[in-house]
Amino acid sequence: QLALRPGLAARLDASDAVQQALLTAQAHRDQFRGRTPAELAGWLKAILHSTLANLIRLHTQERRDVGAERSLEADLAASSRRL
Repeated sequence: QLALRPGLAARLDASDAVQQALLTAQAHRDQFRGRTPAELAGWLKAILHSTLANLIRLHTQERRDVGAERSLEADLAASSRRL
């Protein structure tokens, strides 16, 4: 189970990260030098780790604070109340 900060967990989907990692592995399959299933599993795990690190970096360095994000629905409701 992947444990992320609540605001970040709402934006990152574990299945999307796994899918991206598998796409990366497929694109770079010629770089795999192992021979056993355990070595393949380790290689895939390293790619997943790198993919997750990149996704976390992407979502935390975009000049926005994940904790400061607000719900669009809440903002619309507040706007409607003011009207």
